[in-house]
Amino acid sequence: MRIKLTKRQQQKLLGLAVLAAALVLSWLFPGLFGEGTPPAAAQGGASGSAQDTVNSLADTSDPAGGALYFIDVGQGDASLICSGGEYVLIDGGPGSAEDELVAYLEMLGIERFRAVIATHPHEDHIGGLDRVLERFPADAFYMPDRDATTVCFERMLDAAEEQGLEITIPEPGETLSFGTAELEFLSPAPGSNYEDTNDYSIVTRLTMDGLTALFMGDAEKPVERELLQSRFPLDCDVIKLGHHGSSTSSAEDFLRAVSPDTAIISCAKENDYGHPHRETIQTLKELGIDWLCTYDNTVIITPPGAAA
Repeated sequence: MRIKLTKRQQQKLLGLAVLAAALVLSWLFPGLFGEGTPPAAAQGGASGSAQDTVNSLADTSDPAGGALYFIDVGQGDASLICSGGEYVLIDGGPGSAEDELVAYLEMLGIERFRAVIATHPHEDHIGGLDRVLERFPADAFYMPDRDATTVCFERMLDAAEEQGLEITIPEPGETLSFGTAELEFLSPAPGSNYEDTNDYSIVTRLTMDGLTALFMGDAEKPVERELLQSRFPLDCDVIKLGHHGSSTSSAEDFLRAVSPDTAIISCAKENDYGHPHRETIQTLKELGIDWLCTYDNTVIITPPGAAA
């Protein structure tokens, strides 16, 4: 696990370093800054305090049982995992659906998140996360080691920083436990070098109350091949297909190995990309995998062992 500082947090640390250096110099050389006063930049105007980068969040409890929500956010992705009154959100859909997403989360009675995961920096996955992070406190914030220069990316980072959240870059094999659930991070590995940002997607496997689920982000066939060669178990009951059911993901050999009962496709009806692609649906049919699409409605799955 690695911690990545936002640009603003880096600037704060730089400001603290400048301040410390100025104080040392003013002590060693009293006349260096005129009447013994450091210059304005060294007086903390660009920084604040180290405590600004840490935000202590109190724990709360919630009687909600376990469930998976694949939320209808139009042409985008947003998945919610609920277990033992704790909540993990994977992606926040596009900015065009952010108000509806926040309203839906409020309707569910969510007050805070155990973690928020931004699988990769594309607008249809992170466009709503600034509003989510502004509205709901979170204990942790995960994203891959992949930056973007988009407005929505910067807004997401700003919202995370306002909460005092550090950016955690997970590594394969690390786990996040909450309620009765465990979420294992499978990809990407440190030092990964992909041509397509989609392949930097954080891929996770959930085990919860007798249910297993695979969340693929927008990971495509190169990542699927890597996962097949990895040591991680991939079999699951439910898979959130990579890249909205695109033919660039969901290779037949991968789906055969994963062997899910149900595939979830998150996309808008009659979208500009033709998702889900005909090839993907044909593969699902040939393998006997049922599929559900969020354009019909939010898909809710209750694990067999979840508390009533």
